[in-house]
Amino acid sequence: MALNLKFAFAVLLISISASYFFDLSLKPRLKQSLLYLHNQCLKHDWCKRTFSYIHGTPSEAAGGNSIDPLVERIFTTEELSKFTGEEGEEVYIALLGKVFNVTRGAQHYGPGGGYHFFAGRDASRAFVSGDFENDGLTDDIEGLSPEDFLGLEDWSVFYENSYQYIGKVAGRFYNNDGSPTEYWYKYQQWREEALKKRILKDEEMAVFPPCNMEWKPDIGTRVWCTTSR
Repeated sequence: MALNLKFAFAVLLISISASYFFDLSLKPRLKQSLLYLHNQCLKHDWCKRTFSYIHGTPSEAAGGNSIDPLVERIFTTEELSKFTGEEGEEVYIALLGKVFNVTRGAQHYGPGGGYHFFAGRDASRAFVSGDFENDGLTDDIEGLSPEDFLGLEDWSVFYENSYQYIGKVAGRFYNNDGSPTEYWYKYQQWREEALKKRILKDEEMAVFPPCNMEWKPDIGTRVWCTTSR
C-alpha cells in the first residue's frame, strides 16, 4: 500500500510538472511520456481534486467549456472524420496516429484547399507516396523505403512545430487508451533502420566523395571531387 501511494504521488508530481513545462520545447517522446502520466493520474478523483486545487479549474470558474490543454483526446476514426471544415467546424488531420488542429491553415486543408484530402483522417502514407487517390490515403506505411520513413519524420516535426497537437486516433498506431500498438513499435523499428542507413550513407560520402570528370580539347581531362555538401 505504501509503495502504491508513493507511486501515485510521484505520478501526481510529474503531472504537475507537465503542466508547467508543456509549452516548452520538449522532445516529442518526453512530452508524450509526461502527457501519458498526466492522463493516467487524472483517471482518479483524488488526483483531479488535487490538480484542480493547485491549478484551479478555468471551466468551472468561468462557467464555460474550457479544455485542459494537457488532457489529450482519443478519437475514433469516425469522430475524426467529422473535422473536415465542411460545415464550419474545425479542421483536423492525423499523421502517424497523432491528431493536429490545422484550422488556421484552412485555406490549404479546408474545403477547396489543395490538401483537403488529408482532412479528417490519417493518410500518413500519402505524405511521402504522393498517391492521393482513395487507396493511397491510408495510414498503412509498411513497405515504404528508408527515405520515405525519414520523410515521415520530417513531416511529423513540421506539424509538431507548426500546429496544435490535440490527441491521438485509435487504430493502427494507438490503442483506445492512447497506448502504442504493436504497429507503432514496428514503425519505430523501421524508422531506426532508416536513420542507420542515412548515417552509413553520410559516412560513405565523407570517405568517398562524389567525383566528376570532363574533357576539353584545350586542357584535356579534368577530375574534381566534392568535399562538402
